[in-house]
Amino acid sequence: MKLKVANNLFIVGTQVISYETVVASITDRLILVNGTYSRTTGKQIAKLRRMTGFEIVYRPADILIDLNLGSSVVWTKPSRQEEAVPS
Repeated sequence: MKLKVANNLFIVGTQVISYETVVASITDRLILVNGTYSRTTGKQIAKLRRMTGFEIVYRPADILIDLNLGSSVVWTKPSRQEEAVPS
């Protein structure tokens, strides 16, 4: 089921989609936001909060979750030291 919340903001299952990007998921009366986005997307998420009364929780930007595989699969970005290329 696809629910239109605002222009270019939809809820599909538990995923919150802005334009074509999954920006958050909804679970247990929480809106779990995946990192940071544009001002417009922030306003869309705030509108969703006002409509639902759910609390917004921002996930740390260094945690990436593949929502297609489920929340049990979590990758973390490598540290800066791991990214460094030997000279």
